[in-house]
Amino acid sequence: MLLQYADFLAVTSENLRVMRRLSGLTQEDVAEALLLSRSAYAGTEQGRTCVGFYNAYLLSHLYNVPMELFTKEKQDAKIILRILSL
Repeated sequence: MLLQYADFLAVTSENLRVMRRLSGLTQEDVAEALLLSRSAYAGTEQGRTCVGFYNAYLLSHLYNVPMELFTKEKQDAKIILRILSL
């Protein structure tokens, strides 16, 4: 069953907050790693915007976790990983 968009944003934003805090990073640290402003990253962490595929890829490497934590469907992650490996 697919998550509704609002539910997905809530889950993703919670994953982002938890991973950042467990890693001892600030929003500024993560934003810098993603080449975003702190306010742009904060919007994603607060569930106002969705994580793009490339940022999901970067986040998965930053936290050493599966990309699926930041994408709506596992299939999305498989597709983007194939594209990035070309």
